[in-house]
Amino acid sequence: MAGAAATGSPWFPAAAAVLALVTGIVAILVRRPARPWAWWLFLVSTAAVMLARLSQATNIESRIEPRGSAFSDIRALITYAALSAALLLVAGRPTRQTLAEWLDAAIVALGAFLLIWLFLLGGELILTASTPVIDFVRPIAVAVVTGLLARLLFVVDRRTPSFWLLVAATGFLIAAAVVAIGHQVGYPLMTTFGQTGLWSATYTILVAAALLHPSSAAPLVTRERSESELTVPLGVVFAALTLLGPFIWVVAVVPSPFRPESVWDLGLPIIIAALISLLLLWRLAMITQLADSRADMLDAAQKELEYRATHDPLTGLANRAELISQLELLVGRPGPNRGRHALLLLDIDGFKRINDSFGHPVGDEVLMGVGRRLVEDSPPGSMPVRLGGDEFAVLLTDVDERTAVDCAEMIRQRLNQPFVTSAGEMAISASVGVSLTPRVEKSTSEVLRDADVALYHAKAAGKNQVRTYDGQAR
Repeated sequence: MAGAAATGSPWFPAAAAVLALVTGIVAILVRRPARPWAWWLFLVSTAAVMLARLSQATNIESRIEPRGSAFSDIRALITYAALSAALLLVAGRPTRQTLAEWLDAAIVALGAFLLIWLFLLGGELILTASTPVIDFVRPIAVAVVTGLLARLLFVVDRRTPSFWLLVAATGFLIAAAVVAIGHQVGYPLMTTFGQTGLWSATYTILVAAALLHPSSAAPLVTRERSESELTVPLGVVFAALTLLGPFIWVVAVVPSPFRPESVWDLGLPIIIAALISLLLLWRLAMITQLADSRADMLDAAQKELEYRATHDPLTGLANRAELISQLELLVGRPGPNRGRHALLLLDIDGFKRINDSFGHPVGDEVLMGVGRRLVEDSPPGSMPVRLGGDEFAVLLTDVDERTAVDCAEMIRQRLNQPFVTSAGEMAISASVGVSLTPRVEKSTSEVLRDADVALYHAKAAGKNQVRTYDGQAR
């Protein structure tokens, strides 16, 4: 065997392919890997490669079919078809298939075909009655397999040693196909490699090694790939493929196998390059659209968080933090009315009785009703606030004392009107304390403290009262 390998005998790759196929069959039957259908398809392609190597070693087909190569065509078609199906099935069905992964695979496949067309086929691929079918199909098959391999790399998340062995195996079979194309067009170096069949034999060995590795028992894990995801490797591939259009013209004027005699000879490469560009634009449009959508979602989420941080979740009114923030902006700032602002502090009288008698859901209905009436009855430019529990406040800006007291009295009377709840009508009352800021040196804490003192005196006076802090009550 070693001597055969050293001399380049076709029996070495043939024997290696046979051993790999037998090993693979035994491994599937004994180890029972995940997604066995995919592995059986890999072995079908391995069997086709093995037959090709045996045919080359025995030279049997040239005796049976001297004029054509129908058997080799069928074997090659089976190889590429089985490998393509295996690459589709081995990763399993993704949780959510996206258009992006198929567009990316199509872009890579078109790029691979264009490179083969330019550098190996020299821009010529003519199918005649004497041309083997596989010579026409092989470049297309290589492009399809390359695209499917790229898709597999895009969708698989947890990449096991068995996965990498399969990737390497597919790479070797692609290399074998490229060598066969080079042999077809007469490249001397590729002719030598194409005669030995070592590339395709290595494919069979790597498939068997992937089956023998313990990681083949665990299914490959796919991830939900976002259509807006653009990784660095994918970005590099896209950038390279974007340059294929200009590159075609460079290839057309420098020494290369591609020798266009007229502009019409550039038709197919230009069409493929244009199609790649259109698909790339489509992908970039998807990325941009989803990026904009995510930005809008993040902006909405940020606004929602900011709203929740400054508003009461039950009533929708501003909360204590927002009240203090506004007071810090207003207190000490001169205004049209000499910087006079007012804070109305409200407390619902006997609210605990409603919660104890009818339950907290009914109490919440009353609190929401209080919030709605504060919004309806507060003057423009004011800020109704829920401080917590049954405590509310209304911040009035640029008002005098009379206006502030009248507003507090109007709100008190409105809250005396019954509220309709699921438990029937509920009658409540409210005590209101009013704190004014006649001096610019007054602090936020002083305004809150004065309003609280005024509220205490309103309750002490018998509740359902409005009291203004007069500087002596403390």
